[in-house]
Amino acid sequence: MDREADVELLLTEVFERVITENYPEVRIEKTKEILQKRLIEKRYDVQDKAIIELILRDENKILESSFLDTIENRLMTQDLKEHGTEFLKSKEGEDRLIEMFIFVLENLIDYFYNNLLNNKLFTT
Repeated sequence: MDREADVELLLTEVFERVITENYPEVRIEKTKEILQKRLIEKRYDVQDKAIIELILRDENKILESSFLDTIENRLMTQDLKEHGTEFLKSKEGEDRLIEMFIFVLENLIDYFYNNLLNNKLFTT
């Protein structure tokens, strides 16, 4: 497997792990494929991929915990906590899972990038 596809595959595995561990009733085979395609279409540059690799290696599992928090917050704000699994199994729910994962990922990329930039600016 080439390096280009590695990051997208690893991200898809994180997505799958979070959903299957926390919402085992939700089937995500098709959703995983759509997510991987969307991640590839984003064409992250070398810098973004380096930051993604840092995020994936984070021992606090910030991507996983942030994604799960986002799902739970979305379900609560839409008053879906009791029927959350049913919503996540729907087409709209699958679409929202993909959107939330990419949203969380891109916020983390920005966060890490800004921290690295600020570190560099203020230490020179």
